[in-house]
Amino acid sequence: MTRRGRKLAWIGAAVGALLTAGLIVLVVFVDLETANQVAGIVGAIVSLAALGVSVYALLQPLRPDATGPVNAAEGTRSVVAGRDITGRVSTGDGDRRATSPGPASPAPPDSGPVPGGTTRASGDRSVAAGRDISGDVATGDSNTGGSS
Repeated sequence: MTRRGRKLAWIGAAVGALLTAGLIVLVVFVDLETANQVAGIVGAIVSLAALGVSVYALLQPLRPDATGPVNAAEGTRSVVAGRDITGRVSTGDGDRRATSPGPASPAPPDSGPVPGGTTRASGDRSVAAGRDISGDVATGDSNTGGSS
């Protein structure tokens, strides 16, 4: 929760406490019928305020951390994978290496994205994986053989 959110929550709690104290004072010093009518009006106002807050919350854009894992290839020609890289990745020009050393191994049973993880490839031609890189990765130009 943000600082602003905490502040608003405390203000809401204080207003609620003051309203409750005010209704108790009405019951004790006036009469139950008047307190009942005031409580009905206060309840209607609070429910309308809650409706407004709900609509406001629904119209806010989703934050990346609210949607799950974030995988971002931010650099020029960068590559990112939320889990594993098991094949060939090349971010350079003129990659003349032979074909991949073999078929990619099958994904493990838990092949979904890394829970709550953030994987970023932020530099130019960078490569990032949420877990393992078991394939061939080349980030330079004119690669002619072997693993880089």
